[in-house]
Amino acid sequence: MSSSPSKPSSSTTPNVFQTAWRRLKFFTVTLGTLGAGLTIANLPLPGMRDAIAQKAPVLLLPSVAAWDYHYREGMVDFQQAEQLIQQAKHPNDLDQGDRKLKSAQSHLNALPLQGFEQYGDTYYCSFRNCGWNFSSREIQQRREEAGRIEAVLTQERNLQLQLKQITDTIATTESEFKTTKDNAKKQTLLAKWEQNLSQLDMLKSNSLMGRIARTEHLRVSTNYQKITGLTQAQTQSGNLLQAAVPFAQAAQKLTAGKSHSVAEWEAIVRQWDNAIEQIQSIPVDNADYVKSRKVISDYQQQADRAKIRLTEERNAAESLQAIEAQINTLVQNHSSLNRDQAKAQLMTIEAKLKKIPQGTTAYEQAQDWLQSLQKRLAT
Repeated sequence: MSSSPSKPSSSTTPNVFQTAWRRLKFFTVTLGTLGAGLTIANLPLPGMRDAIAQKAPVLLLPSVAAWDYHYREGMVDFQQAEQLIQQAKHPNDLDQGDRKLKSAQSHLNALPLQGFEQYGDTYYCSFRNCGWNFSSREIQQRREEAGRIEAVLTQERNLQLQLKQITDTIATTESEFKTTKDNAKKQTLLAKWEQNLSQLDMLKSNSLMGRIARTEHLRVSTNYQKITGLTQAQTQSGNLLQAAVPFAQAAQKLTAGKSHSVAEWEAIVRQWDNAIEQIQSIPVDNADYVKSRKVISDYQQQADRAKIRLTEERNAAESLQAIEAQINTLVQNHSSLNRDQAKAQLMTIEAKLKKIPQGTTAYEQAQDWLQSLQKRLAT
């Protein structure tokens, strides 16, 4: 009679599991150790990485490959963002450019500003075509370029917000003007409308929002002319004279007040020039020619006054800036000057402060400094 096959003893089964468990732990620890070692090798520690780059550059491949990836992706996003923002044709281009720029900055920020030199990039580039220099200087330049593009985007966003506020106000004004029957209220709305036209005119530029502002200005002007009874063609002299009025009124409103900045005086001059431009085309044989010359003469005088004030404001601002620099220099060198030398310089500054003309934005600051300086001289 044949004997039945023997069953494995109960003591054999635990040994098998224990052996498998020991092997699993060994492989896990080994892989963990290798992974930790590779991670440590790729840390941005110059001394250690320099040694590794010379002995075993293959260990630095993960970080160098990551740098290469972030640079390539960052530059693709940056170029797209630059094109979308600087050559924008629609506000949607700005939105897409914003997203691309943020992505580009994220990639560029993932690159360290230190630690490229002799960090294994030569070995990496021997089998991977590197299209950049692996240098901190280049990364810094790319980040600065991205910052400049971001500044352009910020400016466009600010103009976009201003443009929306103005166009919303114009739409409300136009709607109220069409529905109201109160003549006094109509005059108030017309004045508000003219002010909005002036604000639109100041936004015009070669940027995307500046071009949209130019289109909106033309549209709003056309609507304004139609609703107030002005002919769109403006071929008659009376219409030309009337078309100049909103610009002249806008200039007068902007002139109100004690002092204005350089930008404000430039806007005022522009308004007077626009008013003059409206009526210069009236021909000699027109019945309103003599009247138009008188109006032009008056507008030109106003424009010349504004130009004089513009020059005064610009010169005053520059003078005050130069005086401030001289005061700072005097304060720094005060300890090396004797009493007579310090007093002579203070008197020179005093004479310059007295030349700051009244009516400029720099005058009030100049007077404050002058009072302080005269007290110092009196001691």
